[in-house]
Parts: sequence; C-alpha cells; structure tokens
Amino acid sequence: MNRQNNQNWERKLQELEAEIYTQTPESVKPLWNDESDSQEIRQNTVGRVLSWFESLHPKAKVATIAIAAVGILFILQTIVKLVTALIGLAIFGTVLYLVYKFLIVPQSYK
Repeated sequence: MNRQNNQNWERKLQELEAEIYTQTPESVKPLWNDESDSQEIRQNTVGRVLSWFESLHPKAKVATIAIAAVGILFILQTIVKLVTALIGLAIFGTVLYLVYKFLIVPQSYK
C-alpha cells in the first residue's frame, strides 16, 4: 500500500511539474510590470486611505491630522539635524585639512 501511495504522489508531482513548465510567460502576470500598474496601485492605496479617513468621526479626524503633523515635523527635524551634522562634519574636516596642510606639512621640510 505504501509503495502504491508513493507512486501516486510521484505521478501527481510529475503532472504538476509538466503543468508548470507548459505555462507560457504571458499567462503569468508580474506584480510590477510597468509604471501604469504601480500608478494604479498607488491610486488604490491613496483611495483606501482617503475613504478610511472620511469614515472617521470628526474628533478622530482632528486627532489623525495632529498625529500626522507631529510625525511629519519629527521627520523634518531629523532631516535638518542630519544635514546640520553633515555640514559641521564638512567644516571640521576642512579645518583639519588646512591645519595639516599649513602647520604640519611645512614643518616637516625644515
């Protein structure tokens, strides 16, 4: 009985493999095939978010807007801090280079 069961499974597996290999590439649609699909997905997502927002109670809408504003301000603050740190690092690097170039290197040739 066990041998018969194994043969049935092997036959079914071979049938599935044959079915997979005989499918044409046109019959399999990729998730992101071109820009129109991604734009459609974005529109669907925005539409779902807008419909969800419209279904909220007015107090919940105010709370949602406030939370979103705080989140956006936090992200902007983080970006400004990052840019400030990069500018400071660039200035510090330039000062170090100038100190090296004008104070340390000329003394080594004397």
